[in-house]
Amino acid sequence: MAGIFFICVSLLVASCPLSRAASPLLITEVMTDNRDTLQDDFGEYPDWIEIFNPGAEPVDLAGYGLTDDAANLSKWKFPSVRLSGGSYLVVFASGVDRADSNRPLHTSFRLGASGDYLALVEPDGKTVVQEFSPTLPSQTPGVSYGLAYEEVKGGQVIARNATSRFLVP
Repeated sequence: MAGIFFICVSLLVASCPLSRAASPLLITEVMTDNRDTLQDDFGEYPDWIEIFNPGAEPVDLAGYGLTDDAANLSKWKFPSVRLSGGSYLVVFASGVDRADSNRPLHTSFRLGASGDYLALVEPDGKTVVQEFSPTLPSQTPGVSYGLAYEEVKGGQVIARNATSRFLVP
């Protein structure tokens, strides 16, 4: 990825109504106006959603779902994909509708940069693990919306006198 990376670290609870059930998974980052940040396997730059397993044990994502429609919690289902503890998985919200565990995952829907509902749903198709309701906040082109999850302890994130840009909505 070329160019300057934009870091958007915000507390979702303060910016957007966020609900979360007890689950081993989190939606930790979303980009709804991807211009040139992360390219998919088709050479395009679709929206994307990052899933994180904060636990120590692996989780099989089979049956978990993502949706942009609160009335249709079973809109797109994950195939059997093992997500190791402490690992991340990017799912492209491209509208391609591909749930093949041997290839990059693509949801059956796209997300709007002006704000859409987004939820991660348990395999039962009824229990919402995490949702951004009524909508995600609108996004700046090329800037992701992320969950401040882990505290940085010790060390230096950005070098002294380094040029950097960040946005806190």
